[in-house]
Amino acid sequence: MLLGPDLAEVPEGAPGEVYVAGDQVAQGYPGLPARTAERFVADPHGPAGTRMYRTGDRAVRGPGGALEYPARDDDQVKIRGHRVEPGEVRAALAPCPGWPRRPWRCGTKS
Repeated sequence: MLLGPDLAEVPEGAPGEVYVAGDQVAQGYPGLPARTAERFVADPHGPAGTRMYRTGDRAVRGPGGALEYPARDDDQVKIRGHRVEPGEVRAALAPCPGWPRRPWRCGTKS
């Protein structure tokens, strides 16, 4: 579903966030209640008690219903098909000797 901040479906041409709902949606992140509360929200379009997942993907519904994905709500990047959280990479590398403590960014190779 492509929903606005009020969790209503957005019209063609309007930006929104992609949500996933249905039986395939997990109950949350094991051991991470704050992150679960942020990403797994009540589904106002489904039966009582169901949840939907906020993907973080920003999209616009084009003609015919096709979605165009111009951005994300966070700094997550995709590398060779895998989603990577740069903050998690920084945290894992921080204790390593010689790890540069300066800003860095992901980019594309020309």
